[in-house]
Amino acid sequence: MKRRNAFAFLLALVMILGCMTGCQPEVQTSTEPEGTEKTTEGAPAQSTEGETSTVEVNEPQYPLVKDGEEVTLKGVLFLTDHNSEDTERLTWQKLEEVTGVNIELEVVDEAAMNTYLASNDWPDFFLAKFNDTLAYDYGVIGGRFVNLLDYIELMPNLAQTFEEFPAAKNGFILSNGEMYKFPRIEVAVTTVAVRQYWRTDLLEDYGLKTPTTVDEFKQTLATLKEKTGQVQWIPNMGKAGITNAWNPGMFAAFGEYVEMTFEAEDDGKVTFIRSTDQMRRYYEYMNDLYENELIHQECFSIDSKLAKSLEQEGNMLVLDRAAGSMTAEMLKDGKWSYLSCSAPLTSQWDSTQVVKAANPVSDTRGPYLNANSKHVELMCKVFDIMYATEEVVEGSGLSGMSFTYGIEGEHWAIAEDGKSYEQIVPAGYEGTWGQLQSEKLIIGGNLGRATELSRMVTSTPGNAQARQQSFVDYVWPYVADEAFPETYLSFTEDEQRVIDQKWTEIESYIYEMEAKFISGVVDIETGWDNYVKTLDQMGLQDVMKVYQAAYDRWCAY
Repeated sequence: MKRRNAFAFLLALVMILGCMTGCQPEVQTSTEPEGTEKTTEGAPAQSTEGETSTVEVNEPQYPLVKDGEEVTLKGVLFLTDHNSEDTERLTWQKLEEVTGVNIELEVVDEAAMNTYLASNDWPDFFLAKFNDTLAYDYGVIGGRFVNLLDYIELMPNLAQTFEEFPAAKNGFILSNGEMYKFPRIEVAVTTVAVRQYWRTDLLEDYGLKTPTTVDEFKQTLATLKEKTGQVQWIPNMGKAGITNAWNPGMFAAFGEYVEMTFEAEDDGKVTFIRSTDQMRRYYEYMNDLYENELIHQECFSIDSKLAKSLEQEGNMLVLDRAAGSMTAEMLKDGKWSYLSCSAPLTSQWDSTQVVKAANPVSDTRGPYLNANSKHVELMCKVFDIMYATEEVVEGSGLSGMSFTYGIEGEHWAIAEDGKSYEQIVPAGYEGTWGQLQSEKLIIGGNLGRATELSRMVTSTPGNAQARQQSFVDYVWPYVADEAFPETYLSFTEDEQRVIDQKWTEIESYIYEMEAKFISGVVDIETGWDNYVKTLDQMGLQDVMKVYQAAYDRWCAY
């Protein structure tokens, strides 16, 4: 069984950075059959079959081109929203200044992506969210994308990132062992998987103690309903409720698992959580709340906007959707300190306070490099800057953080106490910092690595500061030691066929039954065994074989 120990603040950080998946691969060169020659100029030296070696990276010297030499890298950015067609962004301008490389970006509507790719008139690189099919067709089969692992010795910052965040590498390696897409990594105070927001002013108003167990929580919901005349929680159910809501935090109180669908045991065996006794206990508890009308009776069908409005305006204790848009006027005495998070609850079945870990690696717009470009090595060096943890040239303010927050000292800065950060809006700019970010600093979304703010809270008082501080106080001390990499597993063509043919239908069925069990349409006592039997009849064991194989590969990379 995966250990679910609660961690002190700093230990949680160390474990998340160094042991996200329970697998700890070295950053290695790729291996090829003995005697195979690389046809791309500058590729790394050949290893004999089966051998691996730790990469020796080469520190770049800036600028990356010789004096008087002009090099232009052409890229295509696939976007749906063409409000972002202006590609003159400050971070990219600074990138050109530091590297000496000209970068030309063309914006193409995402609807034309397939047609554009089929034309074979490719630029040097793409900023795109290619789905698994496109990545497989043009990468694994077509060989049109650069395998980044072949050039890792040219990218010291990315190599270091792989060592600190194994998921940044493992999560993007396809079934052929190659990696085509630059990953996105962010570790901030908001990098959490469970956000159990609530309003503590309501507890204070009615003289209620902070609940610490699921039984106390139920009694709190009942007391507030009696005193206010309204329900206090509209759970965000179904697939949308697995992350960033109360549900996974509540689920963890009923046993030793923290994940709600798949989890890996200590011996590496992948377990399906939806048919465990812990899941049954969680459904029974939620059904009890539903039958006693302590949660909204339309929680399975209510419009998200309506639910958000009811949470904001109805003095509800639990905030599954509205926390980020709460205003001070909605809170007692206008105090932001009343907007907070609940610490993990416990139960008679599990006394450990724990919340599931969040994987800081996400799927963004690449870049993907054209294997036929004559500038492959140069592009690797240019885009490696996206993973630098400090400015690459003294005084430039350009680092990996720049591809999210802009230039250090100009658009963001760490406070002297080292515990908070400031978002800087330049004089004369009339919008918010968020607008500055999207309109002036970055293009195509956040890229690269942004980890330098770690557990820091914004220095600007308000909603964001209140929520961030509550993560520091009530979430991070209890983060589990690892996260199952469900969304990062790579499948072979045959495995993907099983996912498409069987798992898609099974997933729909488990959420259908979730609603029926909690609402009482199906009695858990009499219907549970048939539910488990039906999962097997639908091919669950075939799906588990696929996930096991994919997870085993993940750990082997």
